[in-house]
Amino acid sequence: MLKGIYWKVEVGDITLQQVHITPHFNFNLNRMNFNIIIKEILGSVLNLFGFTLKEESKGIIEYDHEKMSISFSYDFNRSFEVVANFLFKANNKSYKFGELKEFLIKENNRFTTIQILEDDKLKTWAKELKIFLQNHLDFIIKNHAKVCFELDVIRKQNVLEYNNERDERYFKEDVDRLWKDKDYMKLTKLIENYKGNLDSSLKKKYEYAIKRLS
Repeated sequence: MLKGIYWKVEVGDITLQQVHITPHFNFNLNRMNFNIIIKEILGSVLNLFGFTLKEESKGIIEYDHEKMSISFSYDFNRSFEVVANFLFKANNKSYKFGELKEFLIKENNRFTTIQILEDDKLKTWAKELKIFLQNHLDFIIKNHAKVCFELDVIRKQNVLEYNNERDERYFKEDVDRLWKDKDYMKLTKLIENYKGNLDSSLKKKYEYAIKRLS
């Protein structure tokens, strides 16, 4: 994997895709810096809302509350991904920072995991998370059952959208292959069985294939 910033699309336990954005960074983030930065920037706001430091090890920090726990982790060995997980005790389900942003601030963004290789980038990420917690953590705690329900709805919708996009991509790849092979019989059957919308190019290919078979 090239060094840089990566956003990985995730829905629950499903990893959808990974996009490489910036390929050149010098790696200078270490295990000690991660723990120090997270506690310095996020510790005070979490304590303010009744969270206590539950567990800490190299690259992993977990804060606990009666209703939920929030953990921060960093993979130093392979992916260099930083993750914030929100575990709701009511249903024992975990959601990532990006999913909560999508629900609470209507940020339509599937990118829920970010790769960070520099202290400054980690500080920027932590400060963004701090502002989010200051604005929304009280609501999340008081309405944790509703939040869990809405997050599940969003997660299922994202999975459905991804599956539809994947099926459309596979369909077009099959059409291109059959068109190239001039297999008009299979091409017409494939298009006739397709449940999605056909663009003008697909319609023209279908009409041409029908003429060749008639």
